[in-house]
Amino acid sequence: MTEQAEIRDGRMDDMAAVRSLLVETWHDTYDDLIGPGKVRQITDKWHSEDILARQVEMTDACFLVAEAPDAGIVGHAFAYPDGEGVFLSRLYVRPTAQGCGLGAQLLGDLTRRFPDVQQIHLEVEVNNVRAKTFYERHGFSVTGRVEHCGDEVGVPAFVMEKSFQSAG
Repeated sequence: MTEQAEIRDGRMDDMAAVRSLLVETWHDTYDDLIGPGKVRQITDKWHSEDILARQVEMTDACFLVAEAPDAGIVGHAFAYPDGEGVFLSRLYVRPTAQGCGLGAQLLGDLTRRFPDVQQIHLEVEVNNVRAKTFYERHGFSVTGRVEHCGDEVGVPAFVMEKSFQSAG
């Protein structure tokens, strides 16, 4: 299924499917770590269709979806420049499509969209071992810790980054 996924820029008509992917993936990943109530609160706050629509329209950001012919949208990544490089806000693959290389494809495509970037950084919840391991396999290292991932009180996260050599 996911080997045939096409990675493309997100469109306005993708917002309901992207939200559905994020809600499903967040519950699968975080219910046991932070509880389903907190997951619902965060996904309602961070992943509403209105917020996603504003993000897909950001001209300096990269909003990608991975779409499989037989399964619809199975992956999503969103990143934007933030003055310190590029902040990778989201990279999620539907649970049934994980482990097939789609996350690596999304990360690679996203990185190519920012050819002059010196650094990509992100936050990953401290108990999300699978995500931390994924990023470490792709050259990221832990550079710090925050006690409030995003703006969520009580959700600690590692700060991870990957630096790139300039081409010049």
